[in-house]
Amino acid sequence: MASCRGRASRPYPALASCDPATVRAAIASAMRDPAMPAYPVVLFQLAQTARSLGDKEEAAFLYLAARLRSARQLVVEPGEIGALMGALQLSVAPLVMPALGADPAMARRVVARLLAWDKATPDPFRERAAHGTADVKAQMAQVEADIATGTGRLADQIAADKARQAESAAADAAVDRQLAQQTERRCAAGATDIAGERTRIDAEVRRVVADHALVRKHATGGVRSVSVAATEVRAGALPTRMSLTVTPVQGQPFYAEVLIETTVTRERRLDTISATLLCLTNQWLGQRQAGRDVCVSDPQAILP
Repeated sequence: MASCRGRASRPYPALASCDPATVRAAIASAMRDPAMPAYPVVLFQLAQTARSLGDKEEAAFLYLAARLRSARQLVVEPGEIGALMGALQLSVAPLVMPALGADPAMARRVVARLLAWDKATPDPFRERAAHGTADVKAQMAQVEADIATGTGRLADQIAADKARQAESAAADAAVDRQLAQQTERRCAAGATDIAGERTRIDAEVRRVVADHALVRKHATGGVRSVSVAATEVRAGALPTRMSLTVTPVQGQPFYAEVLIETTVTRERRLDTISATLLCLTNQWLGQRQAGRDVCVSDPQAILP
């Protein structure tokens, strides 16, 4: 699938896990993320991921939600985002839409859910358009009209076209076979589930940093949050080092450098995680000397 970059996207690494329960939980978590409405193209990724699990109705809902919200974003943020959205639609639609085109009842449920969700979920681009120029307001009004008519007619169009239903069913079966082969290659028995294990490692490293006495001493007023800023990995391996952003209750954020050691079982599953704080620094990633350990190169780094 086309990649999502910069302002367009947010990272959800657990979506690449080979464990279906982990992936479904990651999709649900992404949909609850308060920042999600500002990144509608992520919905394309969620749709593709849901389809890879065989969750066809969920995938259809997420794909139509992505199209709807992205159309509004394009009104207030024209430019490169349009090309990205076009590429995502071309790559995801063939995976998702055949299932919808083969099942009129599913289409009706998905459309009803979509319209209810859109009404209940904030859309920052719709709100920005309401305070925009007359031209922006006119463009948004056209988008809203297209949503009301086009989306509303979708289920009726599918129900009225028996030939389309048959063609869509055949295409959907082909997608099933394609995705099954891809999943088998990626998640073969004995392979380490890198994405799933990353979720565990990230959580453990954040916990260690938040609880570390040196971090708590340096964080004025206590630790508000800890987030992963950068990760070092060996090719095809689990993380070996992380840079984490520590945001205190008061004052400016600082950074914690952590060494990570892991062991895996014979079945290639993550066994133990050891996280060691190397230093604290006020240098953010862009300020650091390339190729040098910031714990050594920063004379003001605080060592444990």
